[in-house]
Amino acid sequence: MLYGAFLSTLLFLLPAGALALSSTAPVSDAVSSARAELCTALRGARKLTLSPELCLPDPTDPTAILLRDTEVRKLSGDVRGAKGAAACVSGSLGALASFVDEQATFRGLFPGPVPVVYRPGSDCDFG
Repeated sequence: MLYGAFLSTLLFLLPAGALALSSTAPVSDAVSSARAELCTALRGARKLTLSPELCLPDPTDPTAILLRDTEVRKLSGDVRGAKGAAACVSGSLGALASFVDEQATFRGLFPGPVPVVYRPGSDCDFG
């Protein structure tokens, strides 16, 4: 289930030319569907929308390593509960997996999951 959530939420990041490399129709359908969901989420009906940018680095403290998954899931729930339009996530892939997994568990419920945009290569340095 986690792989499917990753695939559906991250495939829209592929450039249009990358779709030509794939010969399977379901991947193209998944990309189109994910792009359409993101566009719909980001288009507000003239209302204020929330699309936070979150940096989830790898923790170095042993206690933080143990608590990371719980805290990331709580943060994900807070974004969903605030009716976020999308969440832009950068940093650790482990934290991203926890974030996406928590969002996927609320598929079909209210409030539903928000699209997750992953920014690879970010070192989370705001200084």
